[in-house]
Amino acid sequence: MPHVRRFQDPQDHAKFLVWHKARQQAIFRGEIWLLSPEDFIAVWGDKWQFRGRHRLDLCLTRCDPTQPWQFSNCEIITRLTQFRRTGARRR
Repeated sequence: MPHVRRFQDPQDHAKFLVWHKARQQAIFRGEIWLLSPEDFIAVWGDKWQFRGRHRLDLCLTRCDPTQPWQFSNCEIITRLTQFRRTGARRR
C-alpha cells in the first residue's frame, strides 16, 4: 500500500510534523497530550508564519501548566512572555 499523507496540503503536512514532534516532547516530559492535529492547526490559525526561536517570535504554551495539553488550555504568546512566566513560576 502506498504511503498516504494525513494532510495533502504541504503546509498542513508541515504543521502535522511539528505537532508530532511537540507531542513526543510532551510525552517525554511526562505531560498529558490531548491536542489533536486538527486542534493544533486551529490554535495556530494565521499566526503560524510568526513562530520561531527568537524572543519576539510566537510559541504555543499552556494557560495552566498543571493541566494537559488540550485546545481549551493552549494559547499562542511570544517566547519572551513564556520565558517570563516560567521564570516567575520557578522563583
